[in-house]
Amino acid sequence: MELLEEGPCLIGFFSLTSIGTLRLLHYFQAWRERYEKHGLRLVTIHRSDLDRARDPLAIKTTLQYQKLNLPVVADSPQEEVFKGLGGTGLGCCLLFRPGGKLKQNYPPGTSPRQIEIDLQRILAKRMPTSVRLLDPLFPEDTPGRVILTATDEIHLGYRFGQIANPQGYLPHQTIIYEGSVTPRQERPSLGGGWQCEAECLVTRPMDGEPSTLEIQCTAKDIYLLAEAAAGAEIEIESTAGLIPSESATKDWAKEQTSGGKSIPILEFRLYHLLSGEHLRRHHLKIRCHTDGLRVYKSGFTTEGAKQSG
Repeated sequence: MELLEEGPCLIGFFSLTSIGTLRLLHYFQAWRERYEKHGLRLVTIHRSDLDRARDPLAIKTTLQYQKLNLPVVADSPQEEVFKGLGGTGLGCCLLFRPGGKLKQNYPPGTSPRQIEIDLQRILAKRMPTSVRLLDPLFPEDTPGRVILTATDEIHLGYRFGQIANPQGYLPHQTIIYEGSVTPRQERPSLGGGWQCEAECLVTRPMDGEPSTLEIQCTAKDIYLLAEAAAGAEIEIESTAGLIPSESATKDWAKEQTSGGKSIPILEFRLYHLLSGEHLRRHHLKIRCHTDGLRVYKSGFTTEGAKQSG
């Protein structure tokens, strides 16, 4: 990479399907505005195990929704850039000295504050000493707060996924699932009609009965990677009762439906189902009465170590 020869360079690996790495991109944008004029080069590299997520239009749509304006390099399906540079996981960052020598390999979950401290050190001779560190862009990044970490994503298509229903998957076919199976943390359960595809499940409601997806997890936030070309709406209910208003996300529609909440689905992106201040046990039931909703992954955030000061 020519950028490695031009000056200090920070490289970050992200995926539009991972909320933890999308949060990191907001810091990359802020650092670009602050430090690029002092010689820092920043590169964001997208990698994903889904063919659908490697579509340039899907990447562009997610960046626009996140209000991010960053140049992105798309890695190959074989992850040649990631492996060639010595990446250590999705969300890791690599800081290179001028000339291309690696200074620091930051594993996923590293505090943005620590990365910025190192950026200022490597740029010390190029910028004023009066530049203070960024204020945290998210409450969880405040020193002393517990770090918000993303769990492994749960695939819903048959290529990588597993479901709790004994029928399992029938590739490229529609199955009517009984929907009485209890989901597990790593295995959601299905009810009603679903078409099984390699990377996703597609709703096929029949005889007036919705397609349902049940998720059980211990988490603070819950996300669903989905799309519906003609538009769709999902209804979210909790087996614990009414979903509290403090769990609201900006993806919620205003109206309540049968004690739960509704979310309109359109473009391919992560939809924020529930938000939480604290780690809680959840058992959610998601209903869809519309044909053609495609669901790819579910993901959760949980608590890690405390942010350093």
